[in-house]
Amino acid sequence: MLNRSGISIPVESNMNYVNFASRIDRKKSAATLINKGFSLCAVASITGYSISTITRSLKRLNNTGDIEDLPRNCKVTYSESFKLELIAFYCQTQPFQNSGRWTLRCAEVHLAAHPKKINGTPSKSTIHRILQEHSLKPHQSRYFLHITDPNFFSKMHHLIKLYLNPPKNLFFFDECPGIQILKRIVPDLQTEKMKKRLKEFEYIRNGTINVLSFFSYNNGKVYAKCRADHKTDTFLEIFRNHVEKCSAT
Repeated sequence: MLNRSGISIPVESNMNYVNFASRIDRKKSAATLINKGFSLCAVASITGYSISTITRSLKRLNNTGDIEDLPRNCKVTYSESFKLELIAFYCQTQPFQNSGRWTLRCAEVHLAAHPKKINGTPSKSTIHRILQEHSLKPHQSRYFLHITDPNFFSKMHHLIKLYLNPPKNLFFFDECPGIQILKRIVPDLQTEKMKKRLKEFEYIRNGTINVLSFFSYNNGKVYAKCRADHKTDTFLEIFRNHVEKCSAT
């Protein structure tokens, strides 16, 4: 390969740039070629660097007089004891007294303000990576119901037997109390061209109503009634009427 002065520059056959001895030599050669009038594209082709890298190196050379790269931060390695302390902090403490859970961002900010807690200030990505290494997801949770009935398990076994060997008349009861009875001030609007029905925003409240329903296990039918209350007497009245109808059929 010939430069502008007609000097031959050796190039490897399987590479599109000169085989310089080191990275620093390449950058120094790039600066020399630029000073001799070579274009950025030509220097990039010769040295194998991108135009942005050459521009950045020249800027650093003009500002500091040194073409060397600035020292880079090496990846920090954490000991196993530090990881365990971090896990204990994140999983076993709370940001507020007896409430709340840490988020990665909040934990990062808190540890940066209190580095002595675990003798370190890990970033949120580091916290996330350490939690992932141990398959921990403390931000996820599920509800559970504390058993307070001493006869819970005996009742449970009784219900399971009913499911497995249902009698002729087996009914399940459920209710939906406190349903609001709303009346719109004006009727809904809808035409053939409208894709959605328009509903008036304002409404009048007419109290609440309760829906009591019974599900028949054998035929899958649901018997439901609406009542103003859901007291025991109301429940028994509806249940007796339902049983009488089922017995008649």
